[in-house]
Amino acid sequence: MAQDQYSTPQKLYVAFSDTSFVTGDSPVTHDVNATLLRNGVDGFIDNFGAGDLQYQISEDGTTFGSTVYLPAGARDSVSPSDPSF
Repeated sequence: MAQDQYSTPQKLYVAFSDTSFVTGDSPVTHDVNATLLRNGVDGFIDNFGAGDLQYQISEDGTTFGSTVYLPAGARDSVSPSDPSF
């Protein structure tokens, strides 16, 4: 019998931030799966910085999708129904 992924207590969300990020720090990898011990279901990517942001999403940690451009001050919703996911 398969165990339901929600049958045991687990961390339900994760937030990553970097208040001193500069171009020389790029690229940065935030591993949602390693933190939550499962793949994420949906979420948001906020760009609180003064500059533009580009990000890619991977479902397996190896193969990444297209680069998504996020201007300063913008928010993207990320979910499997999203074409950029």
